[in-house]
Amino acid sequence: MTEPKPPIAEASAEELAVRAREGSRVSFDELVGRYRPRLVAFLARRLADAADAEDVAQETFLRAYD
Repeated sequence: MTEPKPPIAEASAEELAVRAREGSRVSFDELVGRYRPRLVAFLARRLADAADAEDVAQETFLRAYD
């Protein structure tokens, strides 16, 4: 028998990534929600324009989703 999965909000990033790879859009959305602010902040420190940071972060998550 398999172990029950923790609720989305309590799942580790690794567990969410596994679920997302298996096709869970909810898990992917949770990962984006957790990591998007940090990624945008990281990119904003390295790019000249905050809008560029938003665009690069969006492209990053789109590529990860594909």
